[in-house]
Amino acid sequence: MSDSPNQKVPNDREVAENHDVTNLSQNACRFVDRVSHEFRTPLTVLKKYSTLLRDGIAGALNDQQREMVDVLHDRANDLTLMFDAMLDLGRLDAGLFRIWRRPCRLDEILETVRRGVHEKATLRKITLETRVHNADQTVWCDRDKLTKALTGLLAFLIRYSEDGTSIWVEADLQDASGSKQWFVRIGSRQTCFEETTLDSVRALFERETAEGDSADCGIWEMVLVARLVQMHYGHIRPVDLEKGALAFELILPTGEPVDLIRRWRSRFASTAMKPAKVGLIDVVMREDFPGKADGVVDEFLQRTVGVEDLILRAGSNRWRVLVDPSQNAEGTSETIGRIRAGWQETLAEHPGGILPELDCQSIGQMAFPDEGSESTLLEEK
Repeated sequence: MSDSPNQKVPNDREVAENHDVTNLSQNACRFVDRVSHEFRTPLTVLKKYSTLLRDGIAGALNDQQREMVDVLHDRANDLTLMFDAMLDLGRLDAGLFRIWRRPCRLDEILETVRRGVHEKATLRKITLETRVHNADQTVWCDRDKLTKALTGLLAFLIRYSEDGTSIWVEADLQDASGSKQWFVRIGSRQTCFEETTLDSVRALFERETAEGDSADCGIWEMVLVARLVQMHYGHIRPVDLEKGALAFELILPTGEPVDLIRRWRSRFASTAMKPAKVGLIDVVMREDFPGKADGVVDEFLQRTVGVEDLILRAGSNRWRVLVDPSQNAEGTSETIGRIRAGWQETLAEHPGGILPELDCQSIGQMAFPDEGSESTLLEEK
C-alpha cells in the first residue's frame, strides 16, 4: 500500500496503544461469542425438540397439543430474536459491528423478510400484504442488516397484533428534499398494545438517537431496529392511524452521493460536535490490477473504517472517505492506519487474493460546503 508523504508515522507508544486496543477488541469479541454460545445452546435444543414433536416423531398430536407445541416453538424464536438483539447492541456499543452499505433491491429484501416471519404470522392467522412500487430501483443499505431491522419490526408488530388481522408493507420511491428517497410503511390494522409499551415505543423514536440504556423500555429488538435504521442514515417513526391501528414509517436513501452527505452531516448536527470541517481521505485502486476488483475494495473499506465514517465512490477506481468528525484531531491518520493495517492483514491471510494495491492518502480537512454544493467533497484534489 502506498504512503502519503504527509501521512503521520506512528511512534512506539502509539503502536503499543493500538496493540492494546486491538487486544481489548479481540477479548470483547471472544466474550460475546462465548456468551452467545452458552445462551444459544439451550434455545437450539428447545427449538429442535419442539420441531420433532410437531413432526410427529414422538407420536401423533391432537389439535390442542399441536397448538401448544406451536406456541412453544414461536416463543423460543422470540427469545432467539431478543437475545440476538441484545448481542448486536453489545457489539454496536463495543465498536465491533461492521456494515457494508451498497445498492440492493428492496423488493428482494422484503421478500426475504416476509418468508422469515411467515410461520409466525400463520400461527396467529395474520395475513401479510406486501406492495413495492418502482421495484427496479435500489436502496443503499447493508442487505443483511436492513433485513434484520425489518424482520425485527414485523415480528414486533405480529406479536402485538390481534389474531386474524392483517399487516401490510408498502414501499414507494418519492421525491423529497431534492432527491429520491424510499418511503416504507409497515402497519397493523388491529393492535393490542399495552399503553406503557406503546409509550416506550413512541419515546424511543422521539429521541435524536437510540443510544444509551435500552433496558428501560424493555423492547430490545425495537432498540436494535432504531439503531440499524440510523446506521443507514434513515429515519423511522410510529404513525397512529384509526383506533387500534398502528404503522411505522421508514425513510431510506437510494445512495445518491449528495443526499448521503447531507444525511451523514445531520447525524452530528444535534450533538456538541457540529461538523464545521471534515477530514478527507482518497483511496485509489491500482488501475492495472487484473479482473474487476472494485466490489472487493468497496467491501474491504466499508468493513475496515469506522461505522460513522462515510465512504463514497468518486470514480471507477477511486473512493472518498469522509472521516467521523466526532473523532479527535488525529482521526484522519488513525483511519488511514486502520486501512493500511487491514490491507496488510488481508494479504497475510489470503496471499494471492483479489484485493489490489491501494494508494491511501489524506487530502486534509475541508469546511462543509453550503447547501447544494456538497458535491465539492467528491472532487479530485
